[in-house]
Amino acid sequence: MGHSVLLWDIPDKNLQDGDIVPVYIKSNISHVYVISVPGTGERMEVPLWQISEPQSCHKAKKLAKKYSE
Repeated sequence: MGHSVLLWDIPDKNLQDGDIVPVYIKSNISHVYVISVPGTGERMEVPLWQISEPQSCHKAKKLAKKYSE
């Protein structure tokens, strides 16, 4: 689907807010995205509110920079 910016930490997976993650699936039934944990390739579900709307990698990087300011 694209890439998203993590808006909320996931400490048990060592993911910090502002990290860019690849997004594979959106489930409107379960209200989750399926993402890949960078560096591990492990896939996991995260609530829709916990990451930004998926978009291109370039746009996700711009959005992450905006949040870091």
